[in-house]
Amino acid sequence: MPVALPVALGGAMCGVLLTSVGSVVAMTGWNDPASWLLSPMTYWPLWAVALGAATLAYRLRRRGACRACGLSG
Repeated sequence: MPVALPVALGGAMCGVLLTSVGSVVAMTGWNDPASWLLSPMTYWPLWAVALGAATLAYRLRRRGACRACGLSG
Protein backbone atom coordinates (compact mmCIF):
# COMPACT_ATOMS: atom_id res chain seq x y z
CA MET A 1 0.00 0.00 0.00
CA PRO A 2 1.39 3.42 -0.86
CA VAL A 3 2.29 5.59 2.12
CA ALA A 4 0.35 8.55 0.74
CA LEU A 5 -3.02 6.79 1.02
CA PRO A 6 -3.20 6.32 4.82
CA VAL A 7 -1.43 9.63 5.40
CA ALA A 8 -3.96 11.49 3.26
CA LEU A 9 -6.92 9.71 4.86
CA GLY A 10 -5.59 10.30 8.38
CA GLY A 11 -5.01 13.96 7.67
CA ALA A 12 -8.45 14.35 6.14
CA MET A 13 -10.09 12.69 9.15
CA CYS A 14 -8.28 15.09 11.50
CA GLY A 15 -9.67 18.02 9.56
CA VAL A 16 -13.17 16.55 9.39
CA LEU A 17 -13.25 15.83 13.12
CA LEU A 18 -12.02 19.24 14.18
CA THR A 19 -14.34 21.02 11.75
CA SER A 20 -17.37 18.97 12.74
CA VAL A 21 -16.85 19.61 16.44
CA GLY A 22 -16.57 23.33 15.87
CA SER A 23 -19.71 23.45 13.75
CA VAL A 24 -21.75 21.31 16.16
CA VAL A 25 -20.78 23.46 19.12
CA ALA A 26 -21.56 26.61 17.16
CA MET A 27 -24.97 25.30 16.04
CA THR A 28 -26.09 23.97 19.40
CA GLY A 29 -24.71 26.80 21.48
CA TRP A 30 -23.96 24.63 24.48
CA ASN A 31 -23.85 26.98 27.43
CA ASP A 32 -24.45 24.38 30.12
CA PRO A 33 -21.09 22.98 31.33
CA ALA A 34 -22.66 19.68 32.41
CA SER A 35 -23.96 18.92 28.92
CA TRP A 36 -20.59 19.84 27.43
CA LEU A 37 -18.56 17.64 29.81
CA LEU A 38 -20.87 14.64 29.49
CA SER A 39 -21.04 14.70 25.72
CA PRO A 40 -18.83 12.28 23.75
CA MET A 41 -18.16 15.08 21.26
CA THR A 42 -16.07 16.83 23.91
CA TYR A 43 -13.25 14.39 23.32
CA TRP A 44 -13.25 14.49 19.50
CA PRO A 45 -10.55 17.19 19.36
CA LEU A 46 -8.30 15.05 21.55
CA TRP A 47 -8.89 12.08 19.28
CA ALA A 48 -8.21 14.22 16.21
CA VAL A 49 -4.87 15.38 17.65
CA ALA A 50 -3.94 11.79 18.55
CA LEU A 51 -4.87 10.66 15.04
CA GLY A 52 -2.78 13.47 13.56
CA ALA A 53 0.21 12.48 15.70
CA ALA A 54 -0.18 8.83 14.70
CA THR A 55 -0.45 9.80 11.03
CA LEU A 56 2.70 11.91 11.25
CA ALA A 57 4.59 9.16 13.06
CA TYR A 58 3.50 6.65 10.40
CA ARG A 59 4.65 8.98 7.63
CA LEU A 60 8.03 9.55 9.27
CA ARG A 61 8.53 5.85 9.97
CA ARG A 62 7.62 4.75 6.43
CA ARG A 63 9.56 7.36 4.48
CA GLY A 64 12.33 6.12 2.30
CA ALA A 65 16.02 6.90 2.26
CA CYS A 66 17.15 10.49 1.88
CA ARG A 67 18.09 11.21 -1.72
CA ALA A 68 20.86 13.62 -0.73
CA CYS A 69 22.70 11.67 1.98
CA GLY A 70 21.31 8.14 1.67
CA LEU A 71 20.28 7.80 5.33
CA SER A 72 17.00 6.02 5.94
CA GLY A 73 14.18 7.59 7.97
